Amino acid sequence: MTAAPKAAEMQGGSNGADELLVLAARARESRRRWWWGSRYKDRRRGAWCYLCDRWIATWSSRWPITTQAIIEIRLHRTEHVQGRLDTPAQESTER
Repeated sequence: MTAAPKAAEMQGGSNGADELLVLAARARESRRRWWWGSRYKDRRRGAWCYLCDRWIATWSSRWPITTQAIIEIRLHRTEHVQGRLDTPAQESTER
C-alpha cells in the first residue's frame, strides 16, 4: 500500500473530488502525487497549487502548518472543485 502524500495529510481530509484534482495535476506533470504541494521560499513554507501555479497559503517554516493555512487550502480546493478558478472571466455584454 502506498502512503498518502504529505500534502494530503496536511490538508486533513479528502474525497473523490481531490482525486479528480490530482488527475488534472498529473495531466500537466505526471510525477505529481497531489494537487498541491509544500514549497519553501524566504524562510516561509507554503502551499503551492499545481493546477493554477500560484501560492495558496504560507506559514513559518519553524512551525507545523497553521489552521489558517489549512482553511485557505480547503477554500482554494473548493474554488477548483466548483470550477471558479479554471474558467476564463466572463466578458461584459453591456453596451
